[in-house]
Amino acid sequence: MDTPLEHSTVRRPCGPRRRRMAPAARRAELVETAIRVITTHGAGISMDQLAAAAGVSKPLLYHYFYDKAGLLKAAGERATELMLARLRPALAELRGVGVRERWIHGAVEAYLAVIMEHQWLYRFTMSNAASGKSTAPDPIIAALADVLGEIPGLRPSPPPDPVRYALAGMVQAVCHWWLEHRRPGRAQLLAQLSRMIEHTVAGMSALATVESAPVELPSPQTG
Repeated sequence: MDTPLEHSTVRRPCGPRRRRMAPAARRAELVETAIRVITTHGAGISMDQLAAAAGVSKPLLYHYFYDKAGLLKAAGERATELMLARLRPALAELRGVGVRERWIHGAVEAYLAVIMEHQWLYRFTMSNAASGKSTAPDPIIAALADVLGEIPGLRPSPPPDPVRYALAGMVQAVCHWWLEHRRPGRAQLLAQLSRMIEHTVAGMSALATVESAPVELPSPQTG
């Protein structure tokens, strides 16, 4: 559980004055510091504490970010970039897999590995989304939806956007629940969730086949 950061734990570093930096580099450094502090102590930290942790004055912090909401938004966007940098290569490798079961299991495993590796960043980005601080589509779910939309044998191909996002939402919802409860074990979770998606894809594909089959009308009777 996140704990509040006490003022005594983030004193401004003593020593020589900070070197001059280009505005973009300074802003990026402040965002990285915010991510580090927030993932350790929670988003309830004050701007005074964030400034102290970064070793800058609070007016300078407000110079780069209009308010705390602006800083949190920038930190959330950067956190998403960090997780995407880990997730995208793992998902891209699946495009060389021709077996449906391995494709699905690999996608679920890649997503779960990323949110476990960066769980505080994940929790932070999710809290931003839940609080309405971010209105943009979640690029992590978009990346997952893209690769799930290419599952071998999925019909129709390509599937409509609601189908791709429904599959991605299933993965996100179950993995989010598991991150909080940690039951069953990770391997069992991956197996159960992968099978559930396999059955869903198989049912959708069978339905699409039936719906696309030509309808044979009875020949008119001659009397």
